[in-house]
Amino acid sequence: MPRCRGGSPPATGVVWPPALDGGSHLLVYRYSSEYASEQLIREATMSQVHMKGTDQQVQLEAFRRLIEEGFSGGDTAIVDEVCAADYIEHQDGIEPKDRNGLKGAIGFLHALSPNIEVKVEDAMVSGDRLWARLKGCGTHSGTILGGPTDRPFEITIMDMCRFRDGKIVEHWGVADRLSQMEQLGIMSRPGQRSGQAE
Repeated sequence: MPRCRGGSPPATGVVWPPALDGGSHLLVYRYSSEYASEQLIREATMSQVHMKGTDQQVQLEAFRRLIEEGFSGGDTAIVDEVCAADYIEHQDGIEPKDRNGLKGAIGFLHALSPNIEVKVEDAMVSGDRLWARLKGCGTHSGTILGGPTDRPFEITIMDMCRFRDGKIVEHWGVADRLSQMEQLGIMSRPGQRSGQAE
């Protein structure tokens, strides 16, 4: 399975500032550039004693599970666990705009690239909102979009979620699909002829 370069599960968490508007906090997670074992990841996450059990920690954990178990692992059942029944999807290209659409997006990505891996590189939580920068990488070994071409790809993804009672109720996302299509040879890069290999 290809590993995304850079990025890894959370290594450090910082609360900043200590108090804002009567006790609301901004939780910022930065991700180290080296990979760590699952045990080390969990120890690092749980070592943030001052954040354990807070709404922000619950939100970050729900998002992490959606990415790791859903988008990387292909388990669509996680969608019903971490997304509210009235979940609304705002990302272009995902239909229908509900939990079924999100499950379909996970299925599509795994049909495109069965070994796809999505990693959170930065995440920030404030109030009921979470913002994250992710990296997705894989190999075009599926039979859709003209595949398999066996070409690797690596793209950046930006996500924002709104939470209620610890569950995701809305999602906005932008994935660098143009770069992905160029890397797969489906679209030409500027100055490159269509179908021309790099």
